[in-house]
Amino acid sequence: MNLRSTAAVAVLLSVLLSGPSAAADRSVVKGGTVTHDIAPWCLSTGFMKWPEFGPGPQPAMDFEWTLLRPAQAIIAVENDQLAMDDCVGLGTIAEAWKNGARNVVIVAVMGISPGYVLLGSKNVKRLGDLKGKLLGTDGLQTNATEAVVAILQRGANLVPDRDYTFVSAPSGAARMAALEAGKVDAVSSFAPVSYKLIDAGYPLLALERQYIPNYVQGTLVVGKRWAQANRPVLVAMLKSMLLAGRWLKDPSKKDEVIGKLAEVVAGGEKIGPQYARRMYDDVVGVDGGVLEGGYADRALFTTTVGLLTERHLLGPGDSVPLDQIVDYSYLNEARRQLGLLPEKPF
Repeated sequence: MNLRSTAAVAVLLSVLLSGPSAAADRSVVKGGTVTHDIAPWCLSTGFMKWPEFGPGPQPAMDFEWTLLRPAQAIIAVENDQLAMDDCVGLGTIAEAWKNGARNVVIVAVMGISPGYVLLGSKNVKRLGDLKGKLLGTDGLQTNATEAVVAILQRGANLVPDRDYTFVSAPSGAARMAALEAGKVDAVSSFAPVSYKLIDAGYPLLALERQYIPNYVQGTLVVGKRWAQANRPVLVAMLKSMLLAGRWLKDPSKKDEVIGKLAEVVAGGEKIGPQYARRMYDDVVGVDGGVLEGGYADRALFTTTVGLLTERHLLGPGDSVPLDQIVDYSYLNEARRQLGLLPEKPF
């Protein structure tokens, strides 16, 4: 990935980011996202995309979300074409750093519990059946692909290139369509999209959390220059995220959360109460499924770097300078404004 070669991304953004401007008293934040659906490890930022479903009050800002592949979104943030990127994995950020990105920084972590599942085509019964098969991927450095590699290596001693082949399917919807069309033999997926596939007869081969410990999964990444110039806006956004996280994790709000989730549109239709309840049990009710405090410590980041090395996404000599990639100063300012104690500096 060449971070200086951004013409194609710039053209794409010029088309996708055009639209009505916000009222004069509201900020506009342009963000990149890998999915317009709610991702299970990014629920607290997901409710910024759908403010009508959140716990409120919402910050005085409007979001313009652009659907991009993870590597494209990081390039756009690096070059100040976007302010932020949500639901991004540490592998994508580490790869960008290796290629010269110095303007991207993690300001919050939304989820640490492994959230992907591996689904097979209808003639695949177990993990070992995927030897010699084709699997869909949205890029080798993404959480979706990292989950597949780890599940198959730990669960069936299968490794990519030697035992199976990845083919490009750049989004969750594209992977689902490829599986349904018989173009690939397995895909990683997440709730609530995975529920539809399972109910349609596609076998659930494994849960990522069966094989993988908690790791830094969903992060909120911003451009350093944008953050420095728009500190009050970023802090307000993080306050909204923290309030959403506390609301999601409050047991007394369970029925309210399920009711709101049921109304959110995913895959072109409302999630509905049945899938909303399953999503609550599988994500919200799981330790680390939602990080209400937005914070993961150095030890968890180090564990994640180890997983990336194990998966050969980082080489033995690759350096991941966590002190330069993570900045919790904005999160701690948001916490102080909410009357919460700050987290330890990273």
